[in-house]
Amino acid sequence: LSQNHENIGNMIKQIGGNLFLRAMVVSTLALLVFMAIAQGSGKQQANIDPEPLIKKLNTLLSNDKYEAAIPLADSVAAIFEANAEVLDWYKNITKNHKINIYSFVEPKFSYANACNFGAQKAKGEYLVMLNNDTEVITPNWLELMLGDAQRNEVGAVGARLYFPGNALLQHAGVGVGLGGYAANLLGRVAIKYFNATQKIYAGNKRNVAANTAACIMIKSSIFKQLKGFDADFTVTYNDVDLGLRLLKYGYVNVYNPAVELTHHESISLGLPEHSKRDSVEFEKAKQLLKKRWHNYIQQDPYYNTNFSRGHADFTLEHNE
Repeated sequence: LSQNHENIGNMIKQIGGNLFLRAMVVSTLALLVFMAIAQGSGKQQANIDPEPLIKKLNTLLSNDKYEAAIPLADSVAAIFEANAEVLDWYKNITKNHKINIYSFVEPKFSYANACNFGAQKAKGEYLVMLNNDTEVITPNWLELMLGDAQRNEVGAVGARLYFPGNALLQHAGVGVGLGGYAANLLGRVAIKYFNATQKIYAGNKRNVAANTAACIMIKSSIFKQLKGFDADFTVTYNDVDLGLRLLKYGYVNVYNPAVELTHHESISLGLPEHSKRDSVEFEKAKQLLKKRWHNYIQQDPYYNTNFSRGHADFTLEHNE
């Protein structure tokens, strides 16, 4: 890391604590934080207290090299559902004059459009897409991600994610074609029951076809080169599509297990099978992914052909 990047790492270590973010951008010049109004009282749904982050963020922003910007990005319906406490909380954090809020409201929420809007506002050299239902475990997580993201050949860098309680793994990279479309590798596998193969794949840094955008870092120049997330994937599979486009452009995507977070999956939007999540959007995204990336769905270049495609747990395929 350059001296400037080392300074970033040392300062980022001060943040720690729990995070309640949509996305974050960091460079030697600016720190920009993006949040979204969660449907209902998202702040309470995940039982995540964002105050420790804001206090430490204020300390971080005392350095003249940093600033923060917050777009409130969600649907009109979500804003009307959000209670006064949540809205007041957003207003209160702007007491720090270096934190600015930008309004980004659409008739229907689009994660892709929200992140693209945030990237346009960002002045940073690197972008970090970070869901508002995540909790960071690793104190120097951004420094570790920067170590890979600054490499010329790297597209997006992902992290090791756990379900609440940290007993079940949620993400160790994304496998394309698994389950017919794409799946989080080792998702919902109990860590204490890992076999030797699973321990190797979960615990070692490696290249993957894609990473979940719940937590990824990418150079802003590369994100701009790809024109950001494809708006046709409004909520589902926009991260997979981004990862595969990065491969098409000649980059590699890295899974870094040293960066660990807890992810309260889909707290804000709900899972596709739940009534508040758009199941029509989910089905449309599946078909579009299959049509656009059928070659990768036939064979993920980073997933051994001897492993089962019906499961994402690195178990061997048993041909009857």
